[in-house]
Formats: sequence, structure tokens, C-alpha cells
Amino acid sequence: MTNNAKAPKQVKKNPLDIDKQSFSSLTSYPIPPSYVFRAGKYRLWERLRRERFNAGLESLSASLPDYEAGVSKWTKGDIVERALNYIKALQAQRIPDDLQKRIKGLKRQNSKLREIIRSKLAQGMDPKEFSKLNLQEIQSLITSSVSEEAFL
Repeated sequence: MTNNAKAPKQVKKNPLDIDKQSFSSLTSYPIPPSYVFRAGKYRLWERLRRERFNAGLESLSASLPDYEAGVSKWTKGDIVERALNYIKALQAQRIPDDLQKRIKGLKRQNSKLREIIRSKLAQGMDPKEFSKLNLQEIQSLITSSVSEEAFL
């Protein structure tokens, strides 16, 4: 005996289709259809919101340096905490970058001041030779120039 009867097809339930009887049994009055539709729409919206949030957390965790896909099982709190720590570490590294910019600016300023001093006090000296002078040698040049002007 062969059974040729096919099993009934399972119909996939639409998340917007809400069982009206389940809502009506909770209250003593009939639930309007618009309310049932809104409740289903809210559930769908909430599910999509959670999926978007979880996808964002997954993307965030994947961008963290110590994350290993498939191996790391972090809670949502772990992901947020590790992301905050990573951001703070990056911000701490940014301070030296700001200092580097300041150092470059000071070097440019130093170079300009050296050129002004060389043009006023050591006109005959080669710029490369003058750039090798240290601060004490430049001070002695300035002092000797000032003392020469005092005698004139």
C-alpha cells in the first residue's frame, strides 16, 4: 500500500497577520482591525530595529583589533566596552600627532629666525655653515655684534 496523499502545505505566516481571537480574549470588547494591524506593524518594526542594531554591533566588533570572527563570543556590553577602550587608546595616540605638528611649526619658526640672524649678523657666512651653529655660538655672534655697535 502506497500513500499517495501529500502532506498539507505549510503556509508561511506573515508577521503582520495577527490572530484577532488572541487579542479579543484579553479584553471584554472587540478589538478594532486597525489596532491589530498597528500591533503587528509595531512588532515587525521592532524586530527590524533589533536586527539593524545587532548588525551594527557585529560590524563594530569586527572592526576591533582583537576580534576573531567565529571565535570571539562577546556580549553586547563587551563589544561596547571594548570599542570605547579602543577609541580612548586611539585618542591618546592622537596627542603625539598634535605635538608633532607643533614641533614642525617650531622647526619652521627656528629656521626663519636663524635665517634672519644670519642675514643681519653673519652675512659672509655660508648658510650651510651657519645652520650647523648651536645656540651658544649664535648667542656669541649676537653678543659680539651688539658690543661692536656699542663702540661705533
